[in-house]
Amino acid sequence: MYYSEIFFRKSTYEIEEKDIIDFFAQNQEETSVLEFKSGDVALEKIYREVTALHNSQGGLIIIGSPRPTKDKNGKETFQGSLTRSIHRHKDWLYQKISSNISPVPTELRIHDVSIENGIVQIIDIPKSNNPPHQCLNDGIYYLRFETETRYAPHGLVESFFNRRQEPTVDCFIQSNIITKQDKKQIQVTLKIIIKSKLPLIGLHYIINVDNVYKAEAFDETVDGWYPLRTIVSNKGIRYSRSVDKNNIVLVEGVSYESDYLLSNLNEPLLISILIWSSNMNLKKFYFIISPNDNKYYKLPIHDDSNHEVNFAINEIVSNAKSRNENIDEKGFLKLIAKLYENKVQS
Repeated sequence: MYYSEIFFRKSTYEIEEKDIIDFFAQNQEETSVLEFKSGDVALEKIYREVTALHNSQGGLIIIGSPRPTKDKNGKETFQGSLTRSIHRHKDWLYQKISSNISPVPTELRIHDVSIENGIVQIIDIPKSNNPPHQCLNDGIYYLRFETETRYAPHGLVESFFNRRQEPTVDCFIQSNIITKQDKKQIQVTLKIIIKSKLPLIGLHYIINVDNVYKAEAFDETVDGWYPLRTIVSNKGIRYSRSVDKNNIVLVEGVSYESDYLLSNLNEPLLISILIWSSNMNLKKFYFIISPNDNKYYKLPIHDDSNHEVNFAINEIVSNAKSRNENIDEKGFLKLIAKLYENKVQS
């Protein structure tokens, strides 16, 4: 869950200056999931707050909030003029946070909101699936108690570690473009690999493919290809396959591979993969293959919602342009339109 949708009724990446101004037009108070920081807040304080919220219920940090005022009872409220963040930009800030918290909080959303003469930065923090996280600059595990950040008691840290015992899994693809007349077939090898000492016991995964007109999987038992199941959804025609390998045990460095043959009309396509096991919670991975560029991209997103995919694709296009690389920009935008033109905005 992301807290921007609770406090601002929109995705983190859609928040604008007017939303922030309107929010602080009223007196606001900090809560167990809401933290306000003026624009000149030290990085060390940001690390502590991110760690505490991530170890607790998650929450929202606004850097560039108005400075607090206190009533006669010492209660702080925040209202009025915004303060410009002194921190460079979201990528720089994310790199700083990632380098100073362990394990790295991979599902953070950081958004730069342009304001007059600067930016306000939104850090949207989900509840961690992999606690506890440690603040590396002081070696402390923090938690959020009401409106305060405090040291986590030893017993609680120990219980976090006991809960965290599950294998680390990553997912990769390899693609090979095969051209037939004006159509392209894409042979894709899916690789699921274990990157921890703890083995994965039993393997279950679902692969979904969007924006193709045909999808097949290779069946080693019959040494041939067979079609994936067709699903009609609000994203159009989707091809899907569910795989259950209850007797498989994968250890560190060992991968499970399966092959797919996909057909489309020279347009980018989206692959989503959901993996779980008897000793591991659900993990999600997303890829886009661009036949015209003969490239694939692993998307750093949490789900395949409109906001997440749209933002990730725009980042890919923007980064490619900044490096003067060829990219099928029209194809990527067409993919977004195909997937979400009939989807209700979340």
